[in-house]
Amino acid sequence: MANLHVLEQIGPGRFRVVLHVAIPVGNNPAGFPWRTAVAAHVDAAKPSVLPDGDGTAGTISAAEKAQIISGAVLEVVREEKGQTTASAANIYALRSAAILAELQVRYNQYGRTV
Repeated sequence: MANLHVLEQIGPGRFRVVLHVAIPVGNNPAGFPWRTAVAAHVDAAKPSVLPDGDGTAGTISAAEKAQIISGAVLEVVREEKGQTTASAANIYALRSAAILAELQVRYNQYGRTV
């Protein structure tokens, strides 16, 4: 599975990309699984902005789509700067860490019942 898919170039050195961020196994402080919280917010009828395919040439494979639907992977569309494969890898590393941190704040108490 690709971590970063380039959708289009929107200007010199600027791209619209899809990031596929792996969601860790485990529970939030309320005891609710992180992946279940993520899956609850996925439209199973249209889980990805990418068209169906084999996972190459701007498509998403059935396996990738299943991971998104299950909450094991979060798909995020962003605009980024960069020109090289190395810069794309750096972008992914930085953004995926930030996305996971934001997700852990957002879903910190998701699923808690009293």
